[in-house]
Formats: sequence, C-alpha cells, structure tokens
Amino acid sequence: MTVAHYDGYTYDFGRTPKKDLEEVINQIERNKPLKPVSIFIPSTKKHSIDLDSLKSGNPRLTSSANHILTTLSTQKYPNELIIGFDQAEKEMTDIFRQLLPEFPYRAVVIWNDDPRIKQWEKKLKTERNYNILPGKGLNLWKTLIYVFEQKNRYKDAKAPVCVAHDMDIHPSVYNETFVPFLVHPIIHPQTNMNFVKAYYERVRKKDKFNYFMGRMRRHLIGSLLLALKRSLIGNNTYVGDIREYLGSYKYHLSGEIAIDPDLIHEMEIPPDRALEIGMLLNMYGKNKRIGQADLIIYDHEHSPLSSDDPEKGLYKMGVDIDKFILRKIDAGGVKELSEKAVYESIKSHLKNTGNEMLNGTLVVTKNRPSFDFDPEERDVRDMCIDCFELAYSTYKEHPRELAQLPNVEKIPVIYRDRFMDIVEDQNPFLKEMRK
Repeated sequence: MTVAHYDGYTYDFGRTPKKDLEEVINQIERNKPLKPVSIFIPSTKKHSIDLDSLKSGNPRLTSSANHILTTLSTQKYPNELIIGFDQAEKEMTDIFRQLLPEFPYRAVVIWNDDPRIKQWEKKLKTERNYNILPGKGLNLWKTLIYVFEQKNRYKDAKAPVCVAHDMDIHPSVYNETFVPFLVHPIIHPQTNMNFVKAYYERVRKKDKFNYFMGRMRRHLIGSLLLALKRSLIGNNTYVGDIREYLGSYKYHLSGEIAIDPDLIHEMEIPPDRALEIGMLLNMYGKNKRIGQADLIIYDHEHSPLSSDDPEKGLYKMGVDIDKFILRKIDAGGVKELSEKAVYESIKSHLKNTGNEMLNGTLVVTKNRPSFDFDPEERDVRDMCIDCFELAYSTYKEHPRELAQLPNVEKIPVIYRDRFMDIVEDQNPFLKEMRK
C-alpha cells in the first residue's frame, strides 16, 4: 500500500486496485492474532427487514441488508460481526436473527430496545447525568463498550479493530472490497493508522440521468468553512487550524470508519446528529494518525430535507453539526465568536459561499453529459443558511454545552458490567467464552 497524499493532518490512501484484494486480505489474516477485526453495523427494523414481506407471512431482509450480510458471510478474515439493532420490538428482533445467514465467525446482535437496556440507559441519565439520546451515536457508544470489555471478560480475547458501516448501502456499490480496503491502513504494520475514514463519489441515478449527491457536505460544511475564512475571525490562528484540519477531509459525513483499539478506549461520542463531524473534531490536536480511503462510489437511503422542521431529517443534522463546530471554536478560546458583528459577517459570507458552491456543482455537472443538475440543490443551500442561524442562536444561549457520551474508560465498571450481562443474555454463546 502506498500513501497517495499527506497534507499534515491526514494520509490519503487513494484507491486501492481491486487486484490487490487478495494480498490485502492475506495481510489482515496474518495480523489477526494481534489485531482481530470486528465489523459493526448499526441498523433499525426499517433498514433490516422488508416490512411489506411481514404482511405476506414470509419475512425477508431488505435488499441492502440481504446483500451486505450475504457478502460478509462469504468472508473468513473477520473475527466478529456486531449488529446494533434499534427501533424494534422483541418479535422483530427474533425474526431478524432467524433471517441472518450463517457466518464463519460469531455474529452478535445487540437489541437496543430491550427493556433492561432502556433501564440501564435511564440510570446513566439520572445517576451519571449522561446525555442519552436515541440514535446512531448511542448505538456506536454501546458497541464500543462491548468491544472494549472483551479483553477483560473473555478468554484469550484481544482488543479488536472496529470497522463500522451502515445497513442501507445500495447493493450496486457494496462488495467484498469495502471492509478490507477500509481497515487495511490500520492493520498494516508500516502504516499503522489510529483512525480511517472513507470517502467516495456520491451519485444517484434517476430516470436517464445521474445526479451528484453529498449536498450537505458541499453546502453545510464546505460553505461554512469558506465563510469562516472570509469572516472577521478568519485570521484567528485557531479558526484557521480548525478550517485546515476539516478541509483535509474529502467526505466529512461518511459513516464508514475503522478505529484502532488504542483509540477506542479514549473516544468521546456525540449523541446527536453531529456524530460524524464530532468524531473528527474530537481527534483534532491529539496527535493521532488519521487516514482516508477511497471506496470509489457510494449510494444509500437519503434523509428527507424536512426544511420546515428543525427537529427532523437533514435540517436537524445541519443544526447539530453547526452547533458542534461553533462550540468547538468557542472552546478553543475564540471569544469574538459571540459578538454580533462576527455573526453578521459569517452569515453574510455564508450566503455568498452557498451560491459559489451551487455554481461550482453546476459547472462540474455540465462536464459530464450523463449527469443533470438536481433542482433540490438550491433548497439545500437555503436550508443550510437557516441551519446556521438556528445553530448560532442555540450556541449563544449555551456556548459551552458539548455534552458528549464519555469514553468507555470513564464509565464506572458497575455500569459496563451490567451492560455486558444483558448482551450475554441476548447472545448466550458469549457466556461460554468467559474467563
């Protein structure tokens, strides 16, 4: 594996040729005794089970879930598959377990709606004041507890590398290279990354045309970073560093990541929709080796804009992301951020940079005859300006509220043990592995 680019913040590993897959998997296999691989897939009933099939009495997995799980069942290098199952009743969880293919390694299903887990979460909220919010962040955090505790609980267990991706990846883009190419930069002894994030081209085909997706990356993050550069605080050293650091990422909002075991135990997790950007900002300034891997092309189920409701869809995500970035800048000592003139400066530039991003997308689209310009792109631009206004208002009221879920080492052992007991009750074969 060669490093395609290093910009002072991240190593860009570029695109690994498919012909290298066999050697990549061999490398993972050779290092399995030291760095086993656990694959984590957060999912919900909706994204795992074809709900229409339930009506016919012949339940089946969704096309995406079936393709992903079938693909993974043919691979021998993983040590474990962990599925965090959300928004599902016990009956649906039992059906889901029955629909799983056979894997040549253990498959653990964590039913997050188990009343015992809900009670456990309630205790953490009331007794420890943890910011327990339903969603992917909480799902990942609980999985990291399980992953972290393995070496303390099970015979001959090694702390694994954790690879995470979603269950709604379109079957046309998910294949056997997905996980190996993402985890390899951590496994390879000469690259030795702590964290790897995927990037890719986001394209959706509709009728006879293709459309560029990734609109929130362009209009929410891209426009804001450019507006910050041109604003009254654009010359601030800390703001410049944050801008450059985030600017080094090709796709900030990708949910496909790999985490080294040395990093797992110290990761704080944002519980809201700022999960992806929050994880990146949490690593800023901590001297971690961060890589990016090109997974070529990607498509998945898209969230609605919900531009009339800031508590839903992309609107909710945009507000949470902007709040996190603003609070991170404030926490870095940039007190001018709270001044009205600075706010007006950022907002004014944000409108201009939004138009620039819009025109840039139009230019790139025209260069590809099989592509068309998505008319919803303008709606996303306008909504992202609204996101900033609402996020800034919330930031002003609570400038230091970065209430994240703590790293697993900070969770008292009694709570970690209780969670592991519940997971073992849900997956009885784990009890046989106890020390």
